[in-house]
Order: sequence, then structure tokens, then C-alpha cells
Amino acid sequence: MLSRISLNLFGVAAEGPEKGKKVALMAGILIFACGLKLFGEVVLNTGVIYTHFFYIPIILAAIWWKGRGVAVPAFLALFLIITDIMLGIEVEIGSDLLRITMFLMVFLIVSTLKKQVDKNSRNLRESEENYRILAEKSFAGVYVVQDGVFKYINTNAAFYAGYHAEELIGSRGENLIVPEDREAAQHHAVEMLRGELTTPYEYRVMTKDNRVRWIMETVSSGVYEGRPAVIGNSMDVTDIREVREKLEELRKLESSILEAIPHAVLGLKNRRVVFANNAVEKVFGWKADEIIGQKIRVLYNSDEDYEDIGRRVYDLLAQQRTCELEVVCRHREGREIICRFTAVVIGEALAERRVVATFEDITARKRMEEEKAELEEQLIHAQKMEAVGTLAGGIAHDFNNILGVIIGYTELAYNQLLDVKRQVYLDHVITAADRAKNLVQQILAFSRQGEKDIMPLAVAPLVKETMQMLRASIPSTIDIRVNITHEATIILANVTHIHQLIMNICTNAAQAMREIGGVLSVDLENVCVNQGAVLDLAPGEYVRLSVKDTGPGIEDAVINRIFNPFFTTKKVGEGTGLGLSVVYGIVKTYGGGVTVDSEIGKGTVFKVYLPITTNKLQKEENEPGPLPRGNEHILLVDDEKELVDIGGKMLKSLGYTVSVGGNADEALDLFRKDPLRYDLLITDMTMPGMTGLALAAEIRAIRPSLPIALCSGCSEWVSEDEVKRLGLGEVAMKPMSRSDLALLARRALDKQYRCVDTV
Repeated sequence: MLSRISLNLFGVAAEGPEKGKKVALMAGILIFACGLKLFGEVVLNTGVIYTHFFYIPIILAAIWWKGRGVAVPAFLALFLIITDIMLGIEVEIGSDLLRITMFLMVFLIVSTLKKQVDKNSRNLRESEENYRILAEKSFAGVYVVQDGVFKYINTNAAFYAGYHAEELIGSRGENLIVPEDREAAQHHAVEMLRGELTTPYEYRVMTKDNRVRWIMETVSSGVYEGRPAVIGNSMDVTDIREVREKLEELRKLESSILEAIPHAVLGLKNRRVVFANNAVEKVFGWKADEIIGQKIRVLYNSDEDYEDIGRRVYDLLAQQRTCELEVVCRHREGREIICRFTAVVIGEALAERRVVATFEDITARKRMEEEKAELEEQLIHAQKMEAVGTLAGGIAHDFNNILGVIIGYTELAYNQLLDVKRQVYLDHVITAADRAKNLVQQILAFSRQGEKDIMPLAVAPLVKETMQMLRASIPSTIDIRVNITHEATIILANVTHIHQLIMNICTNAAQAMREIGGVLSVDLENVCVNQGAVLDLAPGEYVRLSVKDTGPGIEDAVINRIFNPFFTTKKVGEGTGLGLSVVYGIVKTYGGGVTVDSEIGKGTVFKVYLPITTNKLQKEENEPGPLPRGNEHILLVDDEKELVDIGGKMLKSLGYTVSVGGNADEALDLFRKDPLRYDLLITDMTMPGMTGLALAAEIRAIRPSLPIALCSGCSEWVSEDEVKRLGLGEVAMKPMSRSDLALLARRALDKQYRCVDTV
């Protein structure tokens, strides 16, 4: 009986559930040992000492049960040994009683083992059911492959291929795989089963309706129905791959866009660069992989700039999530660059300071804007000067006519008045008229409409002469110091213009020191100007006139306006505001330049640059003698009645016969009546209706050989081409004194006129 029980237990140990195998094995060994012991004592009649060796497997079984947490069989086995020893040594009881006791012990052990096996079997069935439910309800595909065919496949795994589960049981799994992917899928599966691959692999399957789906899979070794099998877990990742591909396309598009942007684009986290486009090298000189990981501090000149800009940026981002600033940055080479900085917050919060920032290098643009603003300012200034000059030219024309009347009648009265004491009064009138005439010359010089008798001129003598004149009018508290390096420097200019230029600058400097005194320094030297060294002057040799005072200096708010016409900081009655404007006009007329530097409390320096010429000085003419006279017949034309009257009287006083015309039409009618009656035509340029040039052309058409002299208050109103074409040898500027008129008439009559062309 014991042998049958032990054999049954050995059978359970061989084919029973995994958890009960070892329990059945140990119980079988125990019962087999007990049977051997009984067989030795009863059948073989061996001694106690020998039979006790059979206790060894019983003791080992008891220890094993106790270690596995099965206490009852362990105690029963030990109890069996103790009882057997007591019965064999101390108590003399029959062998039947011993058998009964042994069988009872075995029965208890077997009952206990059966309960344990039943419990383990029940747990195993529950576990298998749970695993089945888990596999069926899993979102993933689960299957078991044994000998290359599906032994089990859940609904999801079959659905991925478009089948029902029962349709695939018994079929080969590899037949579902797209032929091109079979070898790779099998290779990955083998690698994973060997432990060489730990990440899921992907392959394509062909569905029942001939659609291609992507499957992601993992496999592991297992046992199915007592035999080795492969257990697989899979997931349909077709949609995920499509999303992944779209994301990859978007990533490539994003990368292309970033690289197409010509500005530096940086991703920042806590002001550290986490990504950068390649344009960062163009803007800052850093390669993208070099700047990633660095603090953005490397793009600024100093820690102060870094902190200040960061504070401004994050204050703005906290309010409006975007910001735009102009910042001064530092190129890797160390030079400063101006950037337009824009930033936008990434995500919803600014806690991690994650932003995308762009840096656009606008250094060249800012320079162009500054140059443009400067050019616009110069253009506005030039237009303003031109507008005021045009106005000044018109005023000067009318004022010249008034001065002509005053000077003419005063000179006639002076010559006819025998009372010397009363002549003194007329001297004052003539002096005042000369001062007014000089003022008009300044206005004309400012408007670039002054005389254009340009000739080679030595500058040094003019500087000395002007400073001698100024010495008498400048307070003795001002020390004048003149330093002339080159005495023989020659320029092409009008002597009156250069005289006015020196006078105006020096007078302006002296007035700055009249209250506290000081030093007026005048330096004249030759300099060589390179391209772009001074203003916009062309390269070449220049004479530089420097006038320096030790006055209070000029404020920055004023210094940019000092060349504006009629601008002055002097009190009413102390200045016209034309002095420096005249200087500016004269200098520009001759292709020069003027600069001014001033420092409050130390003084001001004006530097005038005029181009040097290689032309030789003209020989000086002899001093004029008595006024020339004549007896010819002159036709005098002017639309100003007072001027034509006084002009006629002055010419008659010189012996000439004079006919007058109040306008060009009246004069033309007189001439047509008797063209040979007149020896000379003196006409004003600007008259209503027909101008002086038009009148000259009409008269030339009638009598080409008649000498003609033209008078004008503004030389720019006289066309040099027309003067040459009509053969007008004499052009005079108004106002004219009696001597001016006498010289004009005589020169015109004495010249042999020939017209260049006829009308």
C-alpha cells in the first residue's frame, strides 16, 4: 500500500502543476522511506540501528516542508520518527500496534498533502483564467506561437491583420508579414529571445483586405501546454508612424525655416542657449554647436548690460508675452553690433524662462539711418539757406535801387554845395549809405548772388589787413595773435567775399569775449586733406584759416544752428544773425568747408578750408585818375523813376547827352524812331514786361554794332550765355555811384563791340 501511495505521489511530481511537484516529490520520498523501514524491521528483521538510517530522508523532508511554510506535514514526520524510536527502545508493544500508528500517520500526511495540492490546483486555474481575461481584454495584441503556427491569438492581434482570432489559429504567423520585412522581423525576434535586443521592433503586415499596417512587437520565451513556445505582444502603430512622419516633416520644415531666417534664432531656458540656427555665426561669429549650452552673457559687452537687458526683457514678457528692443551686443571678434531683439515665451508659464529670441543685426541699417538723417538735415539746411537766399536776393535788389537814389542825389548835392560845413552832413549820409551797401553785399554773398569777379588772390595780406581794421574796433582787453605759416598761398576767390569771411568770423569771436576779455588767435596754414578726412571735401591741398577765442563756448543745443540765417544769441540791435550764414555761403561757393569745435568754459575754434590754386596773381591796375567824361548820346532805361532820373543827371554832369526810358517798350519805341541817334544803351536787367536782355536782343536785331551795358542788382539773374551771345561787354552791379557810372559808360563806348550772333 505504501508503495502505491509513493508511486502516485511520484506521478504527481512528474506531471502535476508546477507549484505541487516538489511537495509531491518530498511526500513520496517520505512515505517510501517509511515503507523501507517497516520492510527492514518486519520482513528482513534488521536491527534498530540499521533501520534508523531510513530516518534521514524523513528528516530532510520535514526540514524542507518547514522551509516552504508547510508546518503540519513537517510536525507529523518528526512525530513519526520520535514515536518509532520510543516504541523500538522503551516500550514493548506488538508490531500490529506499530503498523496502525504508522498508517494513521501516513494517512494524515497524505490528507494534508491532498488539500495542499487541491488548493494549488485551484489557484492555478484562477491564475490561468485571469491571464486569459487579461490577454483577451488587453489593448495590445497577444499571441502564442509554437512550431511556427499560432496556438493562441487574442482579438486585437487578429484585428490588426483584419481577421477573427479563430481564422488565424493553426496558421503560420510569418505569412502575415510583408515579404520584404520577413527576414528582418525574424532576425529581430531571434535577437530579442537571446536577450540581445531590448527595444521593440517594427514591421509591416498585409491585412485581409490587402492594406498595409505597421506593427510594433516584442517577444519572449514561454511554455504552452508543457512545451516551449514564443509569446508575443504587438501593437498597431500605423497611425503613430503617420503622426511621427508628419512630425518629422514639420521638424524638417521648422529646421528649413529656421535656417532660411537670416537672423540669429536662439532657444533659451533660464538664459542658457538650448538650440540655435546657423545664422548665429553670421550675426555673432559663433557656430551653432559652439554656443549651445552657453549662457547668453557671451553676446553682451558687460555683466551690467547682461543684467539690465535681461531685467527689461523679462519684465516685458511677464506683461505681454512678447517684447522687442534695440540692444547693443558683442560680436565674437569683440566689436559692437546693434541688434533688433525680439522674444516670445514658450508655453504658458515663464517660470523656467523658456523663450525663443531672435537677433537681427541692424548695425549697417542704423548707420544708414544716421547718415540719411544727417543728409536730410543738410538738405533741409541747404533748402532753407536757398529759400532765405532767394528772399534776401529780392530784398537786396529793391534795397539797391533805394541806395542808388540816395547815393546819386547825395553825390550831386555834394558836388554842387560850396559850403564845406554842410558837406560834412552829406559825408555822413554817404558813409551811412556805404554801410548799407556793405550790408547788401553781405546779403548777396549769403544768397550766392554777389559779385563773381573771381581771380587769383593772396590770402595772407587780406588776413593782415582785416586784423588791422579790427584792432581799432575790438576792446583792448582782447589780445589779438596772428600766426601766418605760408605768406604766398593763393586761392581763387572774390576779394570782397574773403574780406567778409575773415571779418565776420573774427567779429563773432571778439564779441564772445567783449565782457571778460581773452585771446583771439588767428592761424593761417596750408594743409593736405585726404578723402573723407574733413567733411565732404575732395582730397587735395587747402589753406586753413583757424580762428580761436577763449570765450564761454557754445552750447550743444545752439552749435548746430549757428550757420542758420538770422539766427543769433545776441540781444536785439546787437546783430543781424547773418554773419556766420554769410561765412557758410562764401565757403560753399568756393568748394571749401567750415567746422566748429567748442567746449563750455574754454572757448570755440572755427576752421575754414579753401582750396589752393596754382594760378598766378594778376598785376595791379593803376589808381584811377579824374572821372572820364564824354559827349556821346546815351539811352538810359530803368523802371525805377528815381533811378533813371538820377542816372540821367549824373551822366549829363559828365558831358553826355541822355535820353531816358521808363521801361523796355518805351525805350524800344524811341530807338526804332532813330536807331543811329544813340551811341550807347545802358539798361536795367529786371523790369516788368520785357527784361533788359530781351531789350538788348531787339536792339541788336535793329543795330548789331550798338554798344550795350547791363545793370543788375543780382548777378545770378544775368545769363552769362546770353551776355556772350549778344556781345554785352559790360555788366555792372547796382547800386552805382557817379564814378561807377562814369567808368561804365566810358569802358562800354571805348570797346569795339561785335555781336556773336544776331537775332
